[in-house]
Amino acid sequence: MKRLVYVITRSDCLGGAQNHIQMLSPWMINNGFEVTVIVGGSGKLINILKDKNIEVIAMKNLIRKVSPLKDIAVFIELAMKLKKLNPDIVSCHSFKAGALIRMISILGLIKKCIFTAHGWSHIKTAQGINKYLYIYLEKILNNGCKRLITVCHEDYKYCLTKGLAKKSIVETIYNGVPDIILPQQYKKRIYRKGVNLKLITISRLDEPKDPYTLLKAMNRIKDLNWDLTLIGNGNLLEGIKSFIKEAQLTTKINLIDENYEIETYLQNSDVFILSSKSEGFPRSILESMRSSLPVVASNVGGIYEAVIPGVNGELFESGDDFKLASEVKKLIENPKLIESYGKEGRLMYESNFRFEIMSNKTKDLYKEIIESN
Repeated sequence: MKRLVYVITRSDCLGGAQNHIQMLSPWMINNGFEVTVIVGGSGKLINILKDKNIEVIAMKNLIRKVSPLKDIAVFIELAMKLKKLNPDIVSCHSFKAGALIRMISILGLIKKCIFTAHGWSHIKTAQGINKYLYIYLEKILNNGCKRLITVCHEDYKYCLTKGLAKKSIVETIYNGVPDIILPQQYKKRIYRKGVNLKLITISRLDEPKDPYTLLKAMNRIKDLNWDLTLIGNGNLLEGIKSFIKEAQLTTKINLIDENYEIETYLQNSDVFILSSKSEGFPRSILESMRSSLPVVASNVGGIYEAVIPGVNGELFESGDDFKLASEVKKLIENPKLIESYGKEGRLMYESNFRFEIMSNKTKDLYKEIIESN
């Protein structure tokens, strides 16, 4: 049995990278791998993995914030744990964990390393000299990879355009999410004029996700028939609460903390919205398509590879709250679009973004790398 170790920085949030690992880990065990997850902190991801009988090693000092002295200590601790585990392959996710593991690989302290880039957000959102430093650092670190996985073709192009890695090691494997059994009443999205259009967004409430563009857009059309469920938590939460109160939107916007029953909320909604400044290939959009929801999203990262304007949703430029408001208004006034977009989104999910497609490609890649010289 081959030993696979996943390494990720944060356990305190359930973003795309965390969900990627918590879904893949049990699947890989069922397909002949011995899996261990090394994760920073002491957050909810650890309990989720343990509930799935996944071996977890928590490192409390592995944190997102850069701290040179602490990071050196974490580097040594991580190297020692990996030496003891002696994995056949290490799959690392998120910038901090990815940087440490790739350095360990460059030093020859592990056999083989894969890095999965979930959007290059640390580069795209960096300003001034920091952006160039991150690009230079990625070029060095990726010498420690046997393979670099991008989760959409846009990230693949970005990687090669910026020269972050050799083309020979870069491969795209689209994100995928497990299918669900949709109750009959949710297979067709039927919205009738005169009732509130149920909007939903699921997002970490931090700067790259830009929830304020969504709030500004909704404020523009506050007199129309809609209500919004905003699921998430983060540093911007208190500011968002203040905005909602000052804009007198408290009766129209429902704030909900991170929640495991995402499917239930999606199935009871009409349209999914995402207003991020930076993304890779967000799972929340795929989950919405899976639930036959139209998607209105900012045209960033690889979102355009899943959301086709006029087919299964609409796109707007990041920060353009006027355009976002216009697209929501259009859906309120054209109920048949909601049904049509939802149906097409579900078909696109079934063809391209099912979990089995992603997991099989990932498994085959792991085996290929383990068996290579």
